[in-house]
Amino acid sequence: MPTSGEYWPGAARPGDITHNTHWTASLYRDFPVKIARSKRTLAGPLFEKHWHEALQVLHCEQGEALIHCNGRLNRLGPGDTLIINSQELHYGVTESDQLIYVILKIDLPFLASSQQDLCQLNYLTPLAQGTLLFQNKLPPDRLLSRYIQTITEEYQQLQSGWELAIKAQLYLLLVHLLRHYQRKALPAAELQRHQHSLAQLRTALEYVDTHYQETIRLSQLAALANLSEQHFCRLFKTLTGKRPMDYINYLRTTKAVTLLTEDRLSITEIAAAVGFDDSNYFSRVFKKYQNRAPSELRKKQTD
Repeated sequence: MPTSGEYWPGAARPGDITHNTHWTASLYRDFPVKIARSKRTLAGPLFEKHWHEALQVLHCEQGEALIHCNGRLNRLGPGDTLIINSQELHYGVTESDQLIYVILKIDLPFLASSQQDLCQLNYLTPLAQGTLLFQNKLPPDRLLSRYIQTITEEYQQLQSGWELAIKAQLYLLLVHLLRHYQRKALPAAELQRHQHSLAQLRTALEYVDTHYQETIRLSQLAALANLSEQHFCRLFKTLTGKRPMDYINYLRTTKAVTLLTEDRLSITEIAAAVGFDDSNYFSRVFKKYQNRAPSELRKKQTD
């Protein structure tokens, strides 16, 4: 089941895949593959930073998405696909006013058999354990796109046997990834260190998510992770691709994007709401991280 803090643009029920809502617990129990087509008509955050045990496929149909995964920025355009392996930290934004993308979130035990066989031993267990990995950003691939399209069509049409059809397509998709986009996995000791690092960072990340409106000091975050400030900064940059204070400002400005589109608060009030005492400083920081001034975004919403 999704962990606290995960956000999914998903469907309310099978067959209804074009929404921007949270996955529901009942749907997750009913069918352990989450399938959604998300349409975005406004630049801003797509989903906040999180990680999970599931394998996730994000396929861009129109527009451009910027997905940070495993400390690296991936710029996706039409036809590009992003594979998010189990336990990879990721979050995303878009600078496009017209973005359409498909998400498949695959609960790997769904593909396993009830008894240990070669498929499980050689592929499914290593995938779940993080010892078998795929490349993250994949270029346009006609066969891969066809598998994704067939899966979404089966989920929309709900013909007899749709669950079996989706499972069959997922096996074909995995075989294609194994043959063309497999990447070298981390050695066992390094993988264990990576998982330990994620666990260390979790408390600090959760603190930032819930206290971004307040003054946050590096010393606070390092203490939450039980690390020295130097070690914490190095670990944070490795896992998120940003320095701690850069990430905090990035988070604050992405929160501000949502508030600016609602047209309820003034820019000065929004600055205060996301943790800035000075609206002029907020405007400079916003432009640095969102590539436009808050007044430009506000004006675009009112035009």
